[in-house]
Amino acid sequence: MTSVAFDPTFNHSTLFGLIENDETVAMSVPSTRKVAKGKNKEIVEELTFEGIRASPHSFKLGLVEQVGSTGTKSAEFKQRARFTFRDPNLRFLFHGTNRNNHNSIFENGFLIDTEHWGDTDKGYIGKGVYASPMPEYCAAYIKKTSGITRFQYANPVALGTKFSLLGCVTVVGKTKFCSEKEYGQEMDEGHDSHTAWVTRNGDPTGDSSDRFAKEYAMRKVGSLYPRFIISLTRVNKETIWLDPNMANGENSGIRRDLQQLSGFGLYATGDGAKALAMLKRKKEGTAYRVVTAGKGGEEFVKSARDAGITTPVIVFCMNTKYHQTWAKKFPNVTVTDVTSAMKTFASWGN
Repeated sequence: MTSVAFDPTFNHSTLFGLIENDETVAMSVPSTRKVAKGKNKEIVEELTFEGIRASPHSFKLGLVEQVGSTGTKSAEFKQRARFTFRDPNLRFLFHGTNRNNHNSIFENGFLIDTEHWGDTDKGYIGKGVYASPMPEYCAAYIKKTSGITRFQYANPVALGTKFSLLGCVTVVGKTKFCSEKEYGQEMDEGHDSHTAWVTRNGDPTGDSSDRFAKEYAMRKVGSLYPRFIISLTRVNKETIWLDPNMANGENSGIRRDLQQLSGFGLYATGDGAKALAMLKRKKEGTAYRVVTAGKGGEEFVKSARDAGITTPVIVFCMNTKYHQTWAKKFPNVTVTDVTSAMKTFASWGN
């Protein structure tokens, strides 16, 4: 299984809203962190889930920390995002580095100087700060961390390994596409960034059939706003929960309970097409279970079984008698209205 060619774009106001209320502080002020809540948490979780969906392996999303008072040149970032004459071309990108470097980045911003530049390499697509929309690819740049093999881009994280990435709202601006290496070269003033599709070996490629991940290199350090610390754990089990009413009070509470448990990834969605696409991908070494609501459940199960997918399914509903009439037509499908039974199934017995 390879990754999905993945380079999402998002509404600029949505991304800018992630940092709009952040105040500029002196570089010497220590970072303050809090657990992200509300709209910011929902947006970052969704952006991270999309990156995980595109990755070749499975990950459990853990704590999302929001950095409140950062020294990340926020004034410069906001000026570039708001007032540049070019399209700011905003992205939400991940940056992988050892967790011990996080505070320095929050307090001093990213650095491109003789002391720090080239710590990893001189830059395959030019001199700059590197980031990607795919979390797993970024993990390959984390050094001195047990369970992570640097530069093994296609499979850098061992099963059970927990790690953290920086989540950055980024002004990509005018970007130059690189189909081959521009190793360590200075970027010209006419571009704000360089970008490339890379192979499983991390090499830039112009071959559309050999795309593994998208990578960006930003010329200006103030183009990235590191706002979040996102914790992930490599797992080999995924539960897909499909319900058009995912945001209601009961489901929100169950979802929070499931997210506290370990050993599996949880992808909750109201979009049946996305849920089915995840099952069809069959990530490397990953086993799946599906929870579906009664509403839309029959159509989803039929589509999955027609596609040859035999993944176990539980229908979590109120009218069990009705849904059992169609569920018995399909193999490996059960029906329940008992919350504890649904949680046991979804958590793989946890």
